[in-house]
Amino acid sequence: MAGRFFLALLTFTSYGAAQTLTTLYSFTGGSDGEVPLGNLALAAGPNGPVLYGATFSGTSNVVFSLTAPASPGGSWTYAGEAA
Repeated sequence: MAGRFFLALLTFTSYGAAQTLTTLYSFTGGSDGEVPLGNLALAAGPNGPVLYGATFSGTSNVVFSLTAPASPGGSWTYAGEAA
């Protein structure tokens, strides 16, 4: 299956207010994987939240983490490894 998938975070600002959708990372379909698998796990990291998950790419799975930026509005840091 060709195409791009992205991981987004939906934040709720307050009851009745509009929600904001933010793209945290766009998978390229290369070594970072292509098709998301299962659910994400959320854990506390040293500087904030860390998301863990897996994607499928060709014949292998890729296990990845996305670490929150040190300052608000910054980029999330991707790290992944073929499993």
